[in-house]
Amino acid sequence: MTSVFSRVIIKQHSDAVFDKQGEKMNDRPSRPRMKISFLIIHVILIVALGELLSTFTEAYMMIAFGIYAFGTITLKKIVPKDLRKGMELVKAGQLRDAVTAFKSSYDFFTQKAWIDKYRVITMLSVSPMSYREMSLINIGFCYSQLEEVEKSRKIYEKILKEYPQNDIAKYALKQLPNIEE
Repeated sequence: MTSVFSRVIIKQHSDAVFDKQGEKMNDRPSRPRMKISFLIIHVILIVALGELLSTFTEAYMMIAFGIYAFGTITLKKIVPKDLRKGMELVKAGQLRDAVTAFKSSYDFFTQKAWIDKYRVITMLSVSPMSYREMSLINIGFCYSQLEEVEKSRKIYEKILKEYPQNDIAKYALKQLPNIEE
């Protein structure tokens, strides 16, 4: 039940090629429509891939930040363990053991100076005083509390050689004569 009207509609909406008598010659789309379709498909793919890459980039950045945050928090707890242990020993009144822990901390941060130098990045520490400097200050403090004034003086002088702006060492050296009396 095909009428002439339906053939005209088919001709208008079909990409098929017809001869002069209206007979269909092939079903291949015309070249301009293929190019446009190809272009539209590629634009859609590029946009979709861009969105996909953007999503992957965001996911990668979130994962990378998570790993960094976990790593720095872990380093902050693990790396200065001897310094932390020394502080606990000072609170417990075990000053000789604390000196050993602080010396161990000092040695560690002397060997791994880059960790201390970049502590803002490696351990999220914004302290203006380095861990080496803290260790030496605490050693000097322990010696002064143990009334080993000469050892304490040597440590504070060493601090001032390495860190000339250290006000704690300057103040402690001024106070040492009071301890001797």
